Amino acid sequence: MKIEEIIFGNLIENEQYARKVIPFLKSEYFTDTVDRTVYDIIDDYVKTYNTLPSKEAVAIELSNRDGLTEDQFKG
Repeated sequence: MKIEEIIFGNLIENEQYARKVIPFLKSEYFTDTVDRTVYDIIDDYVKTYNTLPSKEAVAIELSNRDGLTEDQFKG
């Protein structure tokens, strides 16, 4: 399991963790394009709705993004 997966899991499922960590995270910290995109989706969602996104909401938004291959999306 990658550290990014742990971070994303907590950003989606652990509100206390997310509220403490999101102000300090930047998309530049994620080297993989897909990881950077997932972080941007989560960050935008939290800023817009002031709540954590569900996995389904992230998946829907990710499917609407251009520039990702099918293999990247599945990953």
